[in-house]
Amino acid sequence: MEQAPHISIISKEMVMAAGATATMPTEGFFLSCLDIMWELTRYNERLLFYRNAIDIASIDGNEERQQGSGTGSEMPGCAGSVIKKLKSSLAFCLTEYYPWCGRIARGNDPSSRLYIDLCHAGVEFVEAYVDAPLSEFSGERFRMKPFFEQLCQHYDHSGDCFYSSPLLSVQATVFSDGGLALGITHSHLVADGQSLWNFLVSWGEYSRGVPLSTPPLHNRKRLAVPEPSPEKAIWSLKLEIKEEDLAEARISSSVDGGAEDATTDEDKGGNWSAKSDDKNDEPTDASCGSMNPNTPSRNSTLRANELQGASSSPSGRNNIDLNSDALVQCLFHLPSSAVQRLKADAGGEGYTSFEVICAHFWQRVAVARRNPMSDPTYFYLPVNCRSRVVPPIPASYFGNVVVFDVIMSTVGAICREPLGKTARRIHDAVTNMKQENYLVSFMHWMETHNNSMRGAISRPRPLGKGHNVASSPWFPAYQVDFGWGKPSAVRAVKVHGDGELVLFGGRPGSAKGDIEICTALPGEVLTRLLKDSAFLAEAI
Repeated sequence: MEQAPHISIISKEMVMAAGATATMPTEGFFLSCLDIMWELTRYNERLLFYRNAIDIASIDGNEERQQGSGTGSEMPGCAGSVIKKLKSSLAFCLTEYYPWCGRIARGNDPSSRLYIDLCHAGVEFVEAYVDAPLSEFSGERFRMKPFFEQLCQHYDHSGDCFYSSPLLSVQATVFSDGGLALGITHSHLVADGQSLWNFLVSWGEYSRGVPLSTPPLHNRKRLAVPEPSPEKAIWSLKLEIKEEDLAEARISSSVDGGAEDATTDEDKGGNWSAKSDDKNDEPTDASCGSMNPNTPSRNSTLRANELQGASSSPSGRNNIDLNSDALVQCLFHLPSSAVQRLKADAGGEGYTSFEVICAHFWQRVAVARRNPMSDPTYFYLPVNCRSRVVPPIPASYFGNVVVFDVIMSTVGAICREPLGKTARRIHDAVTNMKQENYLVSFMHWMETHNNSMRGAISRPRPLGKGHNVASSPWFPAYQVDFGWGKPSAVRAVKVHGDGELVLFGGRPGSAKGDIEICTALPGEVLTRLLKDSAFLAEAI
């Protein structure tokens, strides 16, 4: 089994905003219903890796070194200036992004409504060191590893911790060769994906001493519903399957000889779907948080590109039974050429890259799962609605402006229909959510249900297996520059849900339109997916 490096925690402290500003309110900070809907959601965790943050070559043999906590590990003293710069620039950035410094509280008027208490308790900053080179991970293209979980702080937001936990935690881990990892842990009540990455870009700009490109807008009362109306609350979460999809499932079962469950038919391999696109053998917008974790009892990380040959190498398997239902953390690269090919297969330019990527994963993973054709399957789809508010809210708005829908179908329909039809399902759902009346109805529904249905909204659990999108490839993740360049890699710390998709785009050195996808799948499903000639993503 691969031996993970050990992290030494050097220090923990709270970083406060550098000083009060005229824009900082002193009363409770209002949260809209689009914020409060994330109450039950776990903290989001992201990692940014930087290869050359610290000039290790400049170390003097007599230079002071910082001692780690009880491990004997030491951080090079030259890292101190980098850590100091991060903390000081964070403090100044927090004068603009002050909600991070507060804590969640419940009000009395209106009764029990959540808000942010601007108590200025601060943001947690953790300084850590690992006696291992970052090049060890960059040489493997920063594939998903259990070790990543040591690179950030984890918070239990249940019980009293919900009110006392920092809303943002940063862990800066220095590697022995001068590499740096920034682990970001944050409450989704405070910020969606767009807001998180805007904040991190701004922090980098403070560190570099340049003006903010996107100063935050904090007027969350723009999204208040002054007079919630049951008549306007016509939104509902429809977990229904169309009759035509049910009919397709019955036909699919009949074509398969009446046996709905194909899990034992090894001869079908990657071509389990009778309508797998043969032409694929020839050359040729979302949010940040998971509201449907579906977390299994076991969750493992494995080198995805070693799966096919893992049976002959126990160490390569990390002692994971690939025939089990244990989730395997994996990373895929989808080149822009493959995305264009998917668009062509879907019928041309009528669909966005996001829509065809989602459709492709939904289809090919459904094939790899080999569930009964009549089983339901779903695609959970969040959409950024800033531009749909009247008048529109700018991209700089700091908060949550995300609504969602769940697209339902059957395994048989998704596996057998053309890619364009699955892309159309996603396209239609996105288009519908971008209508002004959808957002208005959703917000009135939230406000008129007085939190009693919030659990059902925050964790929709349709039957069957499917996907949840937890990030957008268009977020400026690779624009976070503190003065030593853009990140070498941006990753999810861990993908918690079976089939959850965390998308990143814009990695330096990659082609425009290339996408990286962090996900987690049962080992046997992943093995079959990698053998599917119609699956276009490359396992890293």
